[in-house]
Amino acid sequence: FTVALLADGLTRYLAFGRRGALIVAGLAAVACAYTHHFTLLLAAIMVISTLGLVPRTWRRPYLLMGVAAAVAYLPNLPIFAKQLGHGGLGGWLSAPDAAWIPRYLAWILHFSLPLMVCVGSVVLLAVLMTLRQGARPGPASWLFALWALAPWVIGHAYSVWREPVLQYSVLLFSFPFLLGWLFMGLRHASRPF
Repeated sequence: FTVALLADGLTRYLAFGRRGALIVAGLAAVACAYTHHFTLLLAAIMVISTLGLVPRTWRRPYLLMGVAAAVAYLPNLPIFAKQLGHGGLGGWLSAPDAAWIPRYLAWILHFSLPLMVCVGSVVLLAVLMTLRQGARPGPASWLFALWALAPWVIGHAYSVWREPVLQYSVLLFSFPFLLGWLFMGLRHASRPF
């Protein structure tokens, strides 16, 4: 919820420049930071990655929102540092291996072959529609990819090189952006479809 609220606030601010949307985004960023380390990571990625899209005249309030959210998280910084000092979950969690992604996809699709076929078909259809219509790259295409994949890449690298922390459940925070990115080609479908 906090990640969805942050995405909503950021996109509304980018679209309309309303301060209310920026306040919602700032509060959602703080809520993300206090919810989980991966939502903190994702919130930071989201706020930093959209900065370049903010019109120059709206940047000062946007930067103030980012600073205010960071200041609101400061009381938790000692706890964050102590938890990071403990490392990961290496006592019972192993580092991701080559089969981690297929196992994750099976888990996220509830080990259901019909659901896997359905989602796979929709993704294939979306890709074909994009190829047929011609890709019109916009900010959403790279933002969704970044928001979906960066937490996984960072979590994977940390789990391999430092201490295992990557679990299927922590990627639920960024999973909706993966679906948005994969299904983006469906914008070419007719309204009745």
